[in-house]
This record gives sequence, structure tokens and C-alpha cells, in this order.
Amino acid sequence: MQAILSISIIIICSVFCITASPFFISAEALVLSGRIFDFVSLNTPQLLILAAWFPLTRLLMGKNRALALITDHGALSPLLWLKAFAISLLCLSLSFIQGPAAYLSAEPGQRLPLFLLVLLITPLQCLAEELMARVMITRIFFSGRLEGSKKRILLSCLASGSFFLLLHLPGLESPSGCECFYYLLYGFCLNLVSIRAKSFETAWAVHSANNMFIALILNYEGSVYDTLPLFVRSGKTNMAVSYLMIVLITICVTKVTDRHFLISKEAGNGQN
Repeated sequence: MQAILSISIIIICSVFCITASPFFISAEALVLSGRIFDFVSLNTPQLLILAAWFPLTRLLMGKNRALALITDHGALSPLLWLKAFAISLLCLSLSFIQGPAAYLSAEPGQRLPLFLLVLLITPLQCLAEELMARVMITRIFFSGRLEGSKKRILLSCLASGSFFLLLHLPGLESPSGCECFYYLLYGFCLNLVSIRAKSFETAWAVHSANNMFIALILNYEGSVYDTLPLFVRSGKTNMAVSYLMIVLITICVTKVTDRHFLISKEAGNGQN
């Protein structure tokens, strides 16, 4: 039953997003302009998905199911989110090893509003994608807790990675096989980390760190994220470096997550 409801929510959210996005983007064009409009309109579909997901989940699955779908631990851990976010940013700094990047000069009046907008919208945009590509897809394969056979885990990770790729295909211009595999691998690894943690806030944190790094710190010329980052380079990050970062982030976040829950368990035993 949960699988059917999960598929239903994915379909309804997708249809709502596709049909409603043009109207919201047209309305935004009346009050916003320039880079701010470009960034907000780029993320409008995800924000609409987020707006639809919570009431739909409450309506179809019950008022207490939203949190239970996101985590098996009864509550989300802001501390774990921050740990995963911080370690991901450190790993992403490896992007600078590819070569020099030029500092992008901009007036504070131009950069500050965009920076604040990125800090506000990016976590919400990433949460929407995580709910669709990770939470709902994975819950199709698990009727209760995120526990099962290796085959079930593998299938859920492949499905999540494939859906994550589909979400990003419209934003890729003439995508190469390497780029497609990057998104498939990215989604696969984030899902694997989430199942091991039995919670999806780690994937949300990693995803948010990646998008914020691109929007605020280092990007390439011609990117759809025209948000005046601190540094730009002439070409995209080398795919080999991108693959390396995914593997490194997966390993580091897994270690941090295991350590976090071990400390929490020891603290709980100490209180008892």
C-alpha cells in the first residue's frame, strides 16, 4: 500500500509542478528581474513540489507520516545535518585542485541579495528533490524501516539514481555519457548513505552543500547558476575530479554519520 501511495504522490507532485510552473514563473517576471528572477524561476518547479508534497502526504498517508517517511529515528537531527553539510563543503573544495579560478568582482549591492536568496532557497530546492528522488522512490522498496536485503537496497539505489538523473536532464545542454553517469552515481551514493543512516537528512545536507558551493563559491562561465559566486573558471570541473568528490563525500559522510549515531547511542545508554 505504501508503494502505491508513494508512486501516487510522485505522479501528482510532478503533474502539479509541470502545469503550475509556467503560471508562477510568469507572475515572478512581473515583480522580479535580472539574476534574481533567473534564480527564482530556475527553482520554482522544486518549490512547487515542496508546497504540494507535505499536504499530499498528510492527506493520503496520515498527518504523522511525513516525518516517518524522512527518518526512522523519530526526529531529524539538525546537528547531523550540519556535520554532513560541513564535511561536504570541505570535500568540494577539492574542485580548486583542477586549476586556477579567477575572483569574480561584483558590487555588494549586487552580490548580497543573491547570496541571501541562495541561502534561503537552495536548502528548500534540495529538500524538494530529495523528497521526490530519494524519500518517495526508496519507500517504494521498503514497507517499513529502511532495512532489507542487499538486492532490495541495490534496486532502490539504482531507482533513486535514475530518477535523480531524470530530474536534472532538462537542465543539461547536450549531456555526455560521463555527465549522465555523474548524476546517476550521485543519486546512487546519496541513497546508499541515507539507507545506512536510516534517515535522509544526510543526503539533504550533502545536496545542499553541493548546490550552495556552486552558487556561492566556485562555478564556471555560462552556468545556469548565474549568482555571482566568489570564483569562476572557464570550463566545467573535470569529470574525474567530480567522481572523486562523490566517492570521498560518501565515505566521509558515512563515517561522520556512524560516529554521530554511536555517540548518541552511548549517551542514551549512559542516561539509562
